[in-house]
Amino acid sequence: MLTKFSGIRIRAIGAASGKLKHDVVSACSSFLDERHARRLVKTLGFENVREVPLSMTTADLCVEIAKQLLEGEGIDPGSVGALVLVTQTNDSIAPATVFGMQQRLGLSEECFLDDIINGCAGSVHGLFEGCSLIASGAADRVIVCFGDTYCKIREIDESDQKANAALFGDGAGAVIVERDPIAGDLFFAIRAHGSLAGAIRDNKGSERAARVAKAVQLGMLPPEALEPYKQRGIQIAGTAIASYAIDQVIPCVTDLLRFSGIPKEEISCFLLHQANKTVLKAVALSMGVPEEKIPFAAKDTGNTSSASLALAITESPKVQALLSHGPCVLSAFGVGMNCACMEGNLCTARIYETLYF
Repeated sequence: MLTKFSGIRIRAIGAASGKLKHDVVSACSSFLDERHARRLVKTLGFENVREVPLSMTTADLCVEIAKQLLEGEGIDPGSVGALVLVTQTNDSIAPATVFGMQQRLGLSEECFLDDIINGCAGSVHGLFEGCSLIASGAADRVIVCFGDTYCKIREIDESDQKANAALFGDGAGAVIVERDPIAGDLFFAIRAHGSLAGAIRDNKGSERAARVAKAVQLGMLPPEALEPYKQRGIQIAGTAIASYAIDQVIPCVTDLLRFSGIPKEEISCFLLHQANKTVLKAVALSMGVPEEKIPFAAKDTGNTSSASLALAITESPKVQALLSHGPCVLSAFGVGMNCACMEGNLCTARIYETLYF
């Protein structure tokens, strides 16, 4: 799907992560020798992963960022027409987490609430939802929140996928999107590839797994029906992710630029989901784009799911400098599998300092 929004601007961007940093080599010492751990770090690019306090959730991080943006911009919470939350680590399924956030942020009863389950592509997916609400006339101002608390350090000795400890960090982001008649156009390309849904899986909290287990217990299904659900933690087919970035993300970005009419040479920054350093290098090589235009800014955070773009923006002066030079592309991709890309100009967006907890 390709679409364009006019008269909508991204006003403010914020992000949050943990004060506590875990050295990846040390974290992997229980299952890898130092030589192999360092090789893993070199491949992924993550030297540290960040963790927020166990007393905090994704919703808590998003509320704090949203408060920072509202106060910093001098915005009355009552003027917010919609709140969008995109996460895979909800406080609860019922009620949807976004309902509790509404009260904590002091939003009005007229504020539309939207709770979306999505992973690494969630930031751009959320921006699309926010722009759609404004374009429809449902709201003039939207807060889009996204992120996950996926740090696996404390589960390293229990997980079937120990290497995830070298991969995931905690983080969240928030963006204020609003109507502005003189704003430049925002272009989106969004694609879903459900045929690849098995590339990344997490069965925690799965209703299907719970029902199958009960059916096996009652003799309604054979024991082997439980096999797909026996592995714990996030299951990732690493080669499939790298292939997806080349086979699907690059064509999505290419079509987006063709649709917007902006030559790739005029794009100041291709800010991609910080999946890992090797994937970003491969994309740069395949696209024929200088590596410095596809920055890797997550060596001290880890893969923070949908928060990775916002954290790259708020934490990296290099990324901020690139964004100030002209139009950029934001490309987020992952679990689903799905890819969400946006082209626009973020030069006027106010970037807030990262919050650490």
